[in-house]
Amino acid sequence: MGASDGSIEDAAIRIVDIGVGQVSAVNSPHLILVLIGCGQSQGPRDHQEDRFKIIRPGEHFGRNIALFAVYDGHGGDSVSNFAENHLHEILSHELQHQHGRDAFDKAITKSFQEVDRRLRERGISGTTGSTVTLALVDVGKGTMVTADLGDSYAFLGVQREDRPLDVLKLSQSQKPGEKSERERIEKAGGQVYDDFGGARIGGVNMSRALGDLDYKKPGPGEKVADLKDPSHPLSNIMKTDLAKATGLADANDHDMLADWISNIPHTNYQSLTGARRYILLLASDGLGEEKDGASSLSWAANQWDKGVEATHIARELAEKSSRRTSDNSTVLIAVLE
Repeated sequence: MGASDGSIEDAAIRIVDIGVGQVSAVNSPHLILVLIGCGQSQGPRDHQEDRFKIIRPGEHFGRNIALFAVYDGHGGDSVSNFAENHLHEILSHELQHQHGRDAFDKAITKSFQEVDRRLRERGISGTTGSTVTLALVDVGKGTMVTADLGDSYAFLGVQREDRPLDVLKLSQSQKPGEKSERERIEKAGGQVYDDFGGARIGGVNMSRALGDLDYKKPGPGEKVADLKDPSHPLSNIMKTDLAKATGLADANDHDMLADWISNIPHTNYQSLTGARRYILLLASDGLGEEKDGASSLSWAANQWDKGVEATHIARELAEKSSRRTSDNSTVLIAVLE
């Protein structure tokens, strides 16, 4: 079976049956990738802007490396589409030039920067972006690196013999209202406003993402986006309300010192050795709170023990998330033993 992608069907609910039982197992000195499942719910939205990517060992990165990723688009699906179709290719190239324990971390960061460079080169709208949560798993060495941008999330369930499931939150909140993120944005010349249903940079309620190029330092020979240009999506806002509504009113009056919305990810390294089972859960927004994520993963492990397939578990969690957030939702589950 080839690499599985996140192309969207017409149905609001999607079940992605990646494999059954040991059919999808990959033998290694440390881990067996037993099963992968992904479920999506469109919720009440008109369009599904979430995408995902699943690559098993031997399909792209070499016989021991697997990739799992969820991309949550905002302002359209052009960036999440690009990430689904190209990020793994860029990452594969970058991995060839990195070595050592932090090779995955460096390759991921450089890949995110390269994605933004290509988005700018292709003229993709500067007000469109995507979150990322991804995991690179080396089943031969029993190691995993996760990376996240924005408000998509990663949790790991660790099942040791005769002990309750331990749940680790691997991702990190990346919102403009976070103290460290607000300080970073302000040092870069940006402003964070709290008047429109939570802290925002312009129309974006996250501080790290792919795309959103109008909120990032221009490339060589380029200028900061002119929000007063009639062709810009935000140009119809009254000038007196521009600063309050977007935080970008001064963009043309001074240099953007650094990216306001960053593409530098939070990363997490985990050694996957010594436990009986590991359950990885990646999700777009809706399951991000630590308590919700832990309870969802514990429920998923219980369902798995009862013989419920991972695809159906993921679908149930995606539906629950969509009901809570009235948004698209994607949940990916991978079981390793």
